[in-house]
Amino acid sequence: MEMADANVWLALGESIGHAKQATATVLAVVEAKFGSVPRDVRSAVHQYADATKLSAWTVLAATAATLDEFRAAVGI
Repeated sequence: MEMADANVWLALGESIGHAKQATATVLAVVEAKFGSVPRDVRSAVHQYADATKLSAWTVLAATAATLDEFRAAVGI
């Protein structure tokens, strides 16, 4: 395998790792703030692999007054 190929795989792995961590963080904040995470919310969060988007969702979860407000803010 060439070094360029290895770097691509490394970047992909890092991206997946960041997305998994961001997913876990959103779900943890929702659970801590609102109780158990409803299935629709869990499913919507798991649909995304974009750590930047999921980080924004973490902020929305932390600042929403209600679970319904969080759902509306993220389009669930």
